[in-house]
Amino acid sequence: MSFAVCRVKKLKASNLSAVSNHNMRTMPVPHRDPHGQFYRLGFDQNKTTSELVNEKLDKFVKKQIRKDAVVAVELVLSASPEYFRPTNPQSWGQYEKDRVDAWQKKTIDFIRQKYKDARIADICVHLDEATPHMHIV
Repeated sequence: MSFAVCRVKKLKASNLSAVSNHNMRTMPVPHRDPHGQFYRLGFDQNKTTSELVNEKLDKFVKKQIRKDAVVAVELVLSASPEYFRPTNPQSWGQYEKDRVDAWQKKTIDFIRQKYKDARIADICVHLDEATPHMHIV
């Protein structure tokens, strides 16, 4: 049986650089396939996560933000390996493209409906690790 996976983490401004480096693969990630695919959806590829979050904050927050304030929340969304590769769930890094495409569309639709585009700063899809997942800030 397949199941959904969701991790939620608060981010302070000091965390955003590490999140950006991980999501855009500008730092070593030992558990990834170096030939695997990852990409940012619908956001400027040349901007850091910090820049994207700050653009959103400038629109919504009209007062000074404390240095230690939570400035964003990161969601990591996925499904169990049985969903992405039903015939061989133990096969690390493999997946059925049509299942990934369907999952990605449903997940993005859900996130946009729940949080609205105005509140979404960054979406990165990782297909280069054991199981496809996306990071949403």
